[in-house]
Amino acid sequence: MKHFSSLSLILVDVLSPLISLIFINILFIYHSFLEVYFVNALLIGFVTFISSIIFNYYKDYFFTYLDKKIKILVLPWLISLFIQFIYLQANGMIINNFIVLFWLMIPIINLTIRYFYKQYFFKTSLNYRYISIIGDDYIFSSYEITRLNYMGYKIIFHNTLDNYIQTKDKKTNIVILNDQNINLSELSNESKLPNINGFFDIRYFLKNYLRKTYISDKENINFNYKKYSSESYFLKKTIDYFAILLLLPFLLILLLYSYVVLKNQSPGPLLFKQRRIGINGKAFTIYKIRTMHISKAESNNILFDDTRIFNFGEILRRYHLDELPQLLNVLKGDMHIIGPRAEWNKLEKEYSNAIPFYKLRNSVSPGITGWAQVMFRYGFDAYDAYEKLTYDLYYIENWSIWLEFEIILRTIVVILDKNRF
Repeated sequence: MKHFSSLSLILVDVLSPLISLIFINILFIYHSFLEVYFVNALLIGFVTFISSIIFNYYKDYFFTYLDKKIKILVLPWLISLFIQFIYLQANGMIINNFIVLFWLMIPIINLTIRYFYKQYFFKTSLNYRYISIIGDDYIFSSYEITRLNYMGYKIIFHNTLDNYIQTKDKKTNIVILNDQNINLSELSNESKLPNINGFFDIRYFLKNYLRKTYISDKENINFNYKKYSSESYFLKKTIDYFAILLLLPFLLILLLYSYVVLKNQSPGPLLFKQRRIGINGKAFTIYKIRTMHISKAESNNILFDDTRIFNFGEILRRYHLDELPQLLNVLKGDMHIIGPRAEWNKLEKEYSNAIPFYKLRNSVSPGITGWAQVMFRYGFDAYDAYEKLTYDLYYIENWSIWLEFEIILRTIVVILDKNRF
């Protein structure tokens, strides 16, 4: 099964340029493509295949996370485009609109084929990997178990180490120690244990399998928090300004339309303003399109009644369009497009007192969307704030441009209200 999966991915890489070429030719009836571009498509497919072999990108592809899959897809594609550019220049060919569209279509076709292959074939013949978890220091939610099953893992829980030894489950690939009383260093000398790939603690498991950071008030935990490097900050600001240029025209149209609708459905100010906490605990004013009726019970401050969301406000909330005015906060430098959620100043104090390490999330600027927002439901209480913190801290610790791209894709999925992947 493992070799068959790798072979399937190789075929996808080799054939995707040809499929893209045929697809574009059908759309634009570019009849000369067979004479001019057929060899180019084969060259791109071959270079992509060789690059992926060199970087070992076919190994365990379907068990990797989306950020790595994006990297696996993009880097060989960029290398192939570089070789393709040299080839075209050497042969005196002009890079026209057809070639550019052809290049852009390749990763889209490739990713689409890989997605449907996993959904409709790979999962039906998947050899699950079994993970035994010993102890109950960390309580897994049903949502987390479902996520692990979706990724191809079967979880077996054991109350104690003795219980695990007695079962002698030969299917187990790795063992996760979810009990701080078990000494990891002593297990390597335990002759009664089944032969497995290795033992890991719960922190390792949460970080590498559920992509969240372990938080406990029972023990001291060292976090690897650092501010963005100059290169990382430049990339984040590039994403910020690109998003502003892309979305600002839509925001202006939305504000104008919302102003007209609000005059009829809920007279009052167009924008909702609220004090939020940003980087280093600094307060700032956040902007959103108002989605609730103004309370008549308060004259000095604008209060909202959650039970009185007007019709258009419900649409704005459903597709998170009410968040778009936060582009103004990004433009002002209070926020990024991607980062931890900017918390209401009143709740910030409450959560800081109730949740260990909560203030660490303010070591970076907040974002309109973020890792916690796309990986966990909308927060309602301190428990939800704790869960979202585990994702925020993971994001800060493990930032990469590939994780940024994954968050963007997952945000689109959440907005469209589709199943998360």
